[in-house]
Amino acid sequence: PDGRMRGTLVYWGAHTGRWAGRGVQPQNLPSPVKGFSPDAYDADVPAVAANLKCDEEEVLASMLRGILVAPLGWLLLMIDYAQIEARVLKWLAKDEEGLRVFREGRDVYSATAAPMFNLLEQECGKGTVARIVGKVATLALGYQGGPNSLSTFGAMYSFDFLDNGLDPVEVVNQWRDANPLIAGVRKGLWRTPEGNMVVTRKGGLWKTVQYAVIDALKGKGAQVAARCVIEKRGEHLVITLPSGRPLVYRNAKYQMWENNYGGVSKAIVFDGVRYGKIVREATYGGRIVENLTQAVARDVMAEAMLRLEAAGLECLFTVHDEVILCGRDEDDLRRAEEIMVQPMEWAPDLPLKVEGEIGKRYRK
Repeated sequence: PDGRMRGTLVYWGAHTGRWAGRGVQPQNLPSPVKGFSPDAYDADVPAVAANLKCDEEEVLASMLRGILVAPLGWLLLMIDYAQIEARVLKWLAKDEEGLRVFREGRDVYSATAAPMFNLLEQECGKGTVARIVGKVATLALGYQGGPNSLSTFGAMYSFDFLDNGLDPVEVVNQWRDANPLIAGVRKGLWRTPEGNMVVTRKGGLWKTVQYAVIDALKGKGAQVAARCVIEKRGEHLVITLPSGRPLVYRNAKYQMWENNYGGVSKAIVFDGVRYGKIVREATYGGRIVENLTQAVARDVMAEAMLRLEAAGLECLFTVHDEVILCGRDEDDLRRAEEIMVQPMEWAPDLPLKVEGEIGKRYRK
């Protein structure tokens, strides 16, 4: 009766503690086409399509987000944590040089590309192939992703590595060489059963976390890695996050498991959930690091939401790392942004940045 939509978010719906969607899911609404503006809602759809050089269906799809509007007399404050996962990943790895890029307000994609291509950051500006590669690599490779992951993310940005004279395998190794605290340092070469040569590495966040988990499951007591405490409690693996919140892998074991090469080898296995059913699944260092990174990012946002509520700013819903609030004006937007970047007591040195906008309709 009051025109409000409810029940679209489930608290702790994901393993990491993030919210999950139900029914109408703002997380899955399509992104507007390039050039789409709020003026389009009051214009003729065929005219907008002709102006933007796209199909009418694309214009209509672009309007879906705008169906979500602020309550009468209010505006939406749409505030997104900028590159939060990249920041948290560097923080978990204690990569001070990488964190300095964020603290100094430098472009993270240019900074990522520069050592990969042996260039200066200013040579990797917007529009350059190097910066595009830096962006795609940042998004695709932080959790032990390989050439396939890199190519998949490249396609999302209409970038083909081979067409630009780049070998995805070599780009992966360039990124890993430039991020030793995450990926480890080069150790040697290993030939896979298929005959492919793989660069082996030692150290780095992925392996440190994986070995810590294995040691905990072997009964070697609590381990410390990625600013977390990793231990076995009963039959479960429990990782206590920097915030103090536990991340639980139920019935976890280090056991024989069929690997990707058709053979059997030891792996970290636990009870996961797929489509509402419990299934045994294997995991590894990079994937656990992804869980930890997203869980920490979630804790940052959850704590900020409590601060916002305490300041009288109503949280309407969240979309990934974005909080959507009720507000009156630009002053409310600035006040909310200031609250969201306040340091967390458990992560005082984690550099945070938000990007906000204000409007009657939801957009991003």
